Amino acid sequence: MPKIIGTLSEKGIHAYLKDLIAGKECQEIPVGDFIADVKVDNKIYEVQTGGTKPLIPKLKYYVKMGYDVTVILPIIHKRTTIYNNKGAIHTRRLGYLGTYYDKFKELYWLSSFIKNKSIKVELVLVDVTFSKIKFPNGKYKKETQTVDAIYDRMYLDYNYFIDKLSNTFTSKEFITLSSSNSRYIYSGLKQLEALGLIKKLSNKKGRQNQYEKVKANY
Repeated sequence: MPKIIGTLSEKGIHAYLKDLIAGKECQEIPVGDFIADVKVDNKIYEVQTGGTKPLIPKLKYYVKMGYDVTVILPIIHKRTTIYNNKGAIHTRRLGYLGTYYDKFKELYWLSSFIKNKSIKVELVLVDVTFSKIKFPNGKYKKETQTVDAIYDRMYLDYNYFIDKLSNTFTSKEFITLSSSNSRYIYSGLKQLEALGLIKKLSNKKGRQNQYEKVKANY
């Protein structure tokens, strides 16, 4: 009996993206001791809506067995919530728009696979509507999540995160460009530095650390 490792409950975003890749007959396929989200011939797709750390054992096994793997990381771009209180409907749209920079925490756990040619990472910005129903205790319960649209998608290219910055830039300029409110945004700078795409300069600009772009093939 395969161990269920790294899988998620079937929620709207997860199920929607799997269905875009292949039909149900190619989903939840046993591969060794693991369950692949989608398997088409020698290609495996893992849709990870949560943290990526639990995915590491799966990826190591897939690489060992010679599979081509695509890890798909959805990011909520636009979030709309519909509240249902005994038939009274109230809609609220979150002002913050998600960006590719929001995934640095998850990318950190995948960093050891970045240079592996058999593994690709795809970032997908999705617009999602959450529906909640109010219960007698006064609390709302999340009932459904529906993908309204795919706003944008790209295969991971770390150069994207610094392309629009000048050759020398500050940490503040990086954060401003990201438009991200993720508390892991500074992890992005460390990851870019570890990949050799930027280097931290010894002199600061005011209180801000300064970085310089480096031409490198990660």
